[in-house]
Formats: sequence, structure tokens, C-alpha cells
Amino acid sequence: MKAERYLVLIHFAAKITKVNLHEVAAQVARSIGHNLQNSEAICSTPFSVTFVGEASVSAKSLFRSLATDLRPGDSLSIFVLGSDIATSHSGLYRWIGARS
Repeated sequence: MKAERYLVLIHFAAKITKVNLHEVAAQVARSIGHNLQNSEAICSTPFSVTFVGEASVSAKSLFRSLATDLRPGDSLSIFVLGSDIATSHSGLYRWIGARS
């Protein structure tokens, strides 16, 4: 299967605090690194993170794999990105340009 471009949104059920920041960040980074190639974090808040990346699996397979590493109640959304993407976000712009 050809690698697809994905947008991955994770909304945490509970605010990430200083107490659990390291643990949650390490878990998410490990999972993203394992499941997405050429990934780029494009947004991070105390309640959510957003990544773009590529994977040679379906969105449903990617969802199942990433969901196993999330905490109960966390929300996960995965979108397939086409080739026609417009953005003013510098990191996302570089990521798109490197794959065009």
C-alpha cells in the first residue's frame, strides 16, 4: 500500500499537568514514532496534540494501533490528507513541501 498522509488529533480526557506531563508525552511520542513516518507535531495544548505524518496502513488500522496507547477517555481522530493542502503554519508548510 502506498503511504498516505494523515492528520492525527488527540484530545485528552483530562488536562495534562506537570505531574503527568513526562509520562503522557513519552507515551504519545513513542506511539506516534512507532506508527507514523516523517511525522511533525503541529499543535500542542494542555488538552490536545496534533500531528501529521505518513503511514502505509489504512486510517482504521492506524486508529486501532494509536488508540491502544491512549488513556481511557482520550479522543482520537485521524484524517487522510490529500495532496492539495493550504496552510500558513510554518511547520506544516515545511512538512508538505518536503513531500511534494
